Amino acid sequence: MAQALKAGDDTPCILEGRVVASPPKHEHFLFEDPTGQIEVNIDDEIFAGRVLSPRVTVRLYGEVEKDLFKKPEIDVDRFEIIGN
Repeated sequence: MAQALKAGDDTPCILEGRVVASPPKHEHFLFEDPTGQIEVNIDDEIFAGRVLSPRVTVRLYGEVEKDLFKKPEIDVDRFEIIGN
């Protein structure tokens, strides 16, 4: 994830770690790996009603979203549950 934070807008990325919280914004989650935390956006259609807990390891496929006055986030295209 540390590399994703340094990457430019719309750069493809793959992250492995855990979804640790759901911020108050719909379809937004806090993702964590050993290098830190970042907000990720997972559309309802992609999330598909799956249940996650902070103990579940996931692999996220998406791209970096950087706006001028906002923190970077990851727009997730798809994700896999890879472990408990």
